[in-house]
Amino acid sequence: MVTVFSVFKAATALCSGLFPSAALHLAARFMAGIMACGINMSCFSLGVEWSLPRYRSWPPALLSFSFSLGIMGLAGAAYLCSTVEQLYLSMAIPQFLFLPLYLSIPDSPRWLFLKGRLDILEQYQARSHAYRKTLDQLLGLMGKEDQRPSETCSSQKRSCDLVHFRSPAIMLRLFVMSYIG
Repeated sequence: MVTVFSVFKAATALCSGLFPSAALHLAARFMAGIMACGINMSCFSLGVEWSLPRYRSWPPALLSFSFSLGIMGLAGAAYLCSTVEQLYLSMAIPQFLFLPLYLSIPDSPRWLFLKGRLDILEQYQARSHAYRKTLDQLLGLMGKEDQRPSETCSSQKRSCDLVHFRSPAIMLRLFVMSYIG
């Protein structure tokens, strides 16, 4: 999801610098803001999932710290740019240049486990000792007996992931977290 959000964020950032009308510019900025929230939530989740339990406080802190550094850098870029269009283009072009880096971000281990993609989890475990240690702890928490999905589970019709959005409690929490963020 991070890659999808990043591609759309880069495209809307580029469009906001090129659109001549104010309405299109505001629409592109609105969409860029939504995509930035998606990137932030996805990176937060991945950072926490791939961290060992004793280090789980670091990814949110580093994410907030890097966001603050970016805002400070934005002030410097605004000072150096003579027009608003140059400012938006100076923000959009690096996003396109760094898009290939998003392909190196590993998938969520919980998502891979729930979808039965254990072959990819085994590839991650073979990459490094840190991945192996993190995944062993995660799989240990999820239960050793459930590591291999049964044939009956995979043959049944899988429910859509959007079914969770029917719950009023989940929607309220999502709204509150998005507002706070």
